[in-house]
Amino acid sequence: MNKLNEVLSSKLPELMKESGVSRRDLAEYCGVSYNTVRCWEVGTKAPRPDMVVKIAERFNLKPFDLMSEAFEDSAVKPVRFLSLVDEDGSVSKSKSSSVFTSTATDVAADYIYVMPDETMYKADIIKGDVCLIRATGAIRAGVPMLVKYQGKAMLRFIITHNETNQIALRTASPYAIGTLFSAADFHDQVQVLGVLVAFRRNYKRR
Repeated sequence: MNKLNEVLSSKLPELMKESGVSRRDLAEYCGVSYNTVRCWEVGTKAPRPDMVVKIAERFNLKPFDLMSEAFEDSAVKPVRFLSLVDEDGSVSKSKSSSVFTSTATDVAADYIYVMPDETMYKADIIKGDVCLIRATGAIRAGVPMLVKYQGKAMLRFIITHNETNQIALRTASPYAIGTLFSAADFHDQVQVLGVLVAFRRNYKRR
């Protein structure tokens, strides 16, 4: 059992008992199954970051207050508070919980982007995953990049076709052609914000 699971499993039964919130109540509030809540209680399954926020809300706590003990161990610390990239591409300084940072101290990241949809599921990145982004304006082949296009931030692969001088924004689906641009149009219409260096569900490195 990792430290995050251990802290939540030690606090959750106590919070439920004190507040009178049942497993079924919490499951309905979070939109998960009864068995999922049971797994959180015994520490066999870690909630996603967005679920940690929902759990904290149900008990009128801030997420960091709920999970702060997990970061007291010197081996498990948040890197730092990072800037959040919103869906409209705007960047704001994070005032949120440390659940929105990596628990690995060797990941250098500048931004957080919370995946808003399932467009990258073929790359095993799904809605709610917390993506750690290193700022760069350079195109990196083979890894998802955070770009701003038509007023929205999105995670996409950037594929360059040197023989046709075209650049494509693609999801991870091998069947998707993607959005094609000439090189000039790409640089006029697409802003490259950064490259994905890690994402967190049960913390997976990329």
